[in-house]
Amino acid sequence: MACLLGFAWLPLTASADRCDNHWKWAERYARQLQEGGTSSQVRRWKEERRKYLERHRECRKGRESAPEVRTASGRGEDRHNKPDYQKPRTSKSRDAKTQRLLKTCNYWVAEYNRQPTDTRRSYRDTACRALHEAERRTQRPTASLAPHRRSLEECIKPGNQLDNEVQACLEGRQEPYWREE
Repeated sequence: MACLLGFAWLPLTASADRCDNHWKWAERYARQLQEGGTSSQVRRWKEERRKYLERHRECRKGRESAPEVRTASGRGEDRHNKPDYQKPRTSKSRDAKTQRLLKTCNYWVAEYNRQPTDTRRSYRDTACRALHEAERRTQRPTASLAPHRRSLEECIKPGNQLDNEVQACLEGRQEPYWREE
């Protein structure tokens, strides 16, 4: 009978010890907070203290909280990002600069598809954006201004007045009607 009582007492003691252990860890983190540390240490200590106080509270209620499950999955920043695989680009342009940009873009597309990382994605996006801009420039060249067809002496208004009409005259878009006297 004494043997049965001894075994019955063991789980109660283990449970009480576990609750006391949670309390001791919470007190340990409270002491560390009082002593001070770096901001990241203080943040982590507060979180740990809160966690152990919650475990102690749950243990005292008689229902031990479920153990915390943690997973390790490499770098935290890449954990939620799905790889953005792309196909190699093609270009109809025969321009040498555009062809070099195409080669660079396709190199980084292949590198990222082989091993996706944030750095390689950035390189790929930058190279392909430069290719896109070069293709756009060759397809739709910027409108160049008409060459100046007249001198300032031919276009200036009486009283040396300069305005938009004089500018248009200089560019050859307007006749200097104010000179006809």
